[in-house]
Amino acid sequence: MLITFLDFTTFFFVHKVIKNIITQKTMKNSEIRKLKVHTINRLNKFSKKQKELELLLLKQNNKKEFLTVKQLCEEFNISRKTFDRMRDKGLKVLQPKRNGKILVKRDDFINFGSQKSYL
Repeated sequence: MLITFLDFTTFFFVHKVIKNIITQKTMKNSEIRKLKVHTINRLNKFSKKQKELELLLLKQNNKKEFLTVKQLCEEFNISRKTFDRMRDKGLKVLQPKRNGKILVKRDDFINFGSQKSYL
């Protein structure tokens, strides 16, 4: 899928260069220089996109494992009443102290929501 990273003008330019190489035509110095500059620019853009994707993945991996009820409701866009119904149907929650904050493990919530018994 090399074409997905190159726009059509780049593709046609590179195609032209490859066609010239295959047909044994010699390239001018100016064409070689243009190709080098263009290739370097495309590689720089690609490396910037790669860094952005790495940062995005890092942010997703650094999400909290345990969420409070308020955080859970905001993140998954559910109401408190929906959370209470899920809890009544068997969603596992942690409450370290009596009358303390209720914590829910992110993976438990996702797994519980995907169960057919809840739906």
